Amino acid sequence: MPRAAQFLFTVLTSAREGTARCTVRASFMEIYNETVLDLLGNTAAKLDVHQRPSPEQGFYVPGLSQVECSGPAALLQVLRQGIQARHTAGHALSRESSRAHAIFTVEMPAKSSGRPGGRLVFADLAGSERIKKSAGAQQMETAHINKSLLMLSNCVSALTNSPNGGCPTSATSSTFRNSKLTKVLMESLCGTGYTLVLAAVSPAQRHFDETANTLFFAAKCANITRRVEPKLQPHQREVRDLQDTVDALRAELTEAHRAAAAATDSGTEVALSARAEIHRQQAEMECLRHELVEERKQAAEMQRELDALRTTTSRRSSSKPKSRCSSTSMPPHSSRGGTRTSKAFGNELNPRQ
Repeated sequence: MPRAAQFLFTVLTSAREGTARCTVRASFMEIYNETVLDLLGNTAAKLDVHQRPSPEQGFYVPGLSQVECSGPAALLQVLRQGIQARHTAGHALSRESSRAHAIFTVEMPAKSSGRPGGRLVFADLAGSERIKKSAGAQQMETAHINKSLLMLSNCVSALTNSPNGGCPTSATSSTFRNSKLTKVLMESLCGTGYTLVLAAVSPAQRHFDETANTLFFAAKCANITRRVEPKLQPHQREVRDLQDTVDALRAELTEAHRAAAAATDSGTEVALSARAEIHRQQAEMECLRHELVEERKQAAEMQRELDALRTTTSRRSSSKPKSRCSSTSMPPHSSRGGTRTSKAFGNELNPRQ
């Protein structure tokens, strides 16, 4: 994790615009007995998982705390703070075993230049255990852990057998609704990014069953295949689709030229129909090229209008006199580089494994 944080801010620093600060927002939650808890805020408050509003896909947790971090040290400090609030207990397999699943999320906001943001999700899954090896309150914890892991395994199997190559369908999407863990990890498993699974196993003979089950689950995850795509704005996606269409038509036109050249020597009617097809495809390609140029002009015009609106808003806000109000003053920035962006959470509605 320290190396990942250092690498993340190295990339952000190299791609920053001018003297802008490189900041990310971090959140840390825990799924304990099918209850979502905020490890960075009020740990007693029970949160819920809601579906994102259309047209976005996936699920999110309304009211989850997000802490702004401006460097690797601040990000790691937030991680340590959340780990201290986790539910742990000792048993025969581990002295400090996780009794819940934990998800640490780092979000990179989008830039004003149009560069899309991103999200890193680190999920620490509690290991499956046998009920007969647990006692007391740990039996209920073990039952919830095993149930959520079984639902996650069913989702992985559905994606492995999906005809769309790991892309979610109506059948597989319904499978993710059976557990809060699968809802939170739906975007990580079905999204357009990379997913890496690290399996923790033991070479001891007495832990053979747990090791075998973990390796079996990791092998199923490795069978999921999907195409990684960049996040694009709607107009950017439309321009890309038009460009793909133009490329496909150009390939067909080249093939038609070859067929026409071969048929010209024979002087048959095939040459005439091929020429007609070439003219038709040329006209269609010219029309699509014109549409592509228009789309690019509209996108550029929208970007100029957006920049002008941002400049006007910035000038108006800077010209207004600053007022003091003790009842609404914000807390000072933390010396560790993190700033709280939310406090109390409840079940208020909020808008991506």
